[in-house]
Amino acid sequence: MTSGNTNVTLDEQKTKHKLNNQRLIVFFICLMISAILWMMIRLSRDYTELERFSISYKGLQSDKILLPATDTVFYVNIQTNGYNILFDKLFPDKHQFEIDISQYVPKLVGNYFEINIETGTLHTALSYYFKANEKIISVLPVNLKIMLEKAYTKKVPVVLDAEISYAKQFNLNKKIYYEPDSIYITGNEQQLKSISSVTTEKKYLKDLSANTIVSLKLLNKFSNLNIRYSTDNVKLFIPVTQYTEEFFEIPVLIDSLKDDAKISVIPEKVRIYFYVNVPDFPNLKVDSFSTAISAFDILNSKNNLAKVYLKHAPYFVKVQRIEPEFVEFVKHK
Repeated sequence: MTSGNTNVTLDEQKTKHKLNNQRLIVFFICLMISAILWMMIRLSRDYTELERFSISYKGLQSDKILLPATDTVFYVNIQTNGYNILFDKLFPDKHQFEIDISQYVPKLVGNYFEINIETGTLHTALSYYFKANEKIISVLPVNLKIMLEKAYTKKVPVVLDAEISYAKQFNLNKKIYYEPDSIYITGNEQQLKSISSVTTEKKYLKDLSANTIVSLKLLNKFSNLNIRYSTDNVKLFIPVTQYTEEFFEIPVLIDSLKDDAKISVIPEKVRIYFYVNVPDFPNLKVDSFSTAISAFDILNSKNNLAKVYLKHAPYFVKVQRIEPEFVEFVKHK
């Protein structure tokens, strides 16, 4: 009898526990549905939202420059629903609004020119940035102020900022070219006085083994509104060629030797080992190089040895070593 009662009690407990779990699940489902319905109701309501717009200007006359006091941002207050606000928070978008100032007539105010634009006149153009169910309430500030002054121009050199390395057995052929190597900059007279050159963006070019052409952006530490460049990029050309190691046997001369001195050098010739670009090698001759020992070394030597030094070598070769480094000399009476 006891065993039967125990089994009934255990079954009742399991059934009760299962029922409680089901009730708890139903409760959470209802809670989630309620939360979703509450959220949907809240999101369907209308709210006001402030959107930020950055301004870019075009149509600027070549003899005018924008002053830093010119407005570069404005804010649009819109009426929109919660769904749109949530979407914008999840997927933010930076608004850029372009104004063609050639459509406006500047007025002379003291030493400057001024254009005032009522932002209320921009509503139609701004409506394209918003959804059909969104409404523009206001734009701040009420007036956009554009300030201009006379522009000055000067020519400055371009400074290349690049780190270049070459693959094994390859080297620069002659020199690096970039076009243009100078540009015209336009801006405020005082600012132009402080600018002596413009620099390219930093560029790392490694293990080059072929001719390379790269476009580099010119850095402008000022706003493009205040300082304008005649071009924003330069084209960099790096001619690359294969090089080889070669050697010539060159006679050793005696530098600053008196005419009546009789000295012989052993050996009479030394080898000069050098790197040269393959296209340049046919232009080399033995007399393209010259080596010598110094009369001063001869007079002060205690072992009849003098160091050989390089007197001349073509600019387009890279001398590696001279063998032997020292030669023996013999004085004859």
